[in-house]
Formats: sequence, structure tokens, C-alpha cells
Amino acid sequence: MRVEKSFLYWPAVGALMVLAWWLWDARQTTEDRLTESTLCNLSGQACELDLAEEETAIWLTPQPVPVEEEIQFHLRLPSGFRLAKGHIVGENMYMGRIPLLVQSQPQKREDNFSEWTAISFLGSCSEPQMLWRVQLELHAPSGQILERDFLFTTTR
Repeated sequence: MRVEKSFLYWPAVGALMVLAWWLWDARQTTEDRLTESTLCNLSGQACELDLAEEETAIWLTPQPVPVEEEIQFHLRLPSGFRLAKGHIVGENMYMGRIPLLVQSQPQKREDNFSEWTAISFLGSCSEPQMLWRVQLELHAPSGQILERDFLFTTTR
């Protein structure tokens, strides 16, 4: 049985194209990925949560964000909203899914908002600068489930 040359040619071309794309993507730096992202960067600033046209926010302490130490995510949510769960994933290196430990009771505020806190720990890795994504699941008073993502960086 004779194999046609074109039968072998196209898979080789496809493999070369995939390799070229992979090499190009690997060259992107953490700063490039932050610049291209439409997500708010929690490194050094608070971000809007965009819920129910209210002034909501999320911020991260301490700053700069340390590795191998406790970090805290703080959320200012309208009354009735709650932080159900969340996790952190590495954007520029696979680090698994790191859970957020949500405090069971938010601190009530006088202005009809509540402040939620979740803690986590980040591992150290070989990258000099690491880009992380925190993914949150929020529950609205109506029962609607809302998902919000934010980025932040760590430097070793």
C-alpha cells in the first residue's frame, strides 16, 4: 500500500504551527499578560466587584503580596450578598487550585454593607514573578450565583 506524500505533509505542517505558537506564547512575560488582560489587578489597589450598581470592592493584604505567608482577601459586599467560595490558580505556571478559607461570619457595617474576609497561602515557585488569578463565587439575595475573577502578582 502506497502512502501519499501529502498525507504526511499536512500533519507535519500542523505540528510546526503548534510548536511555533507554543514558543511565542512562552515568551510572553507576566507584565505582557497583565497588560493584555481585561481583569483588574489586585496588586497594590482595590478593585470593583461590579454588583447591583453598588460601591463594592475587593482588596488584598498585605502588599506586596508575600509567598509562603498568610494573605487575606477583603470584600465589601451589599447586605444579602455572600462570599460562598473561591480559589487561586497560577496563570503563568500550574500550581494547582489553592482554596480560599472564607470566614463564616462577615463583619456588619453601618452603611448596609458587610465586609467578608478569606485567607489563603501561596507556595513559592521557580518563576521570579508569578501571575495569579483568584476566582470567587458570590451568592446574591435572589439566589443567583455570580462569578468574578481578579489577577495579582507575587515576586520572589
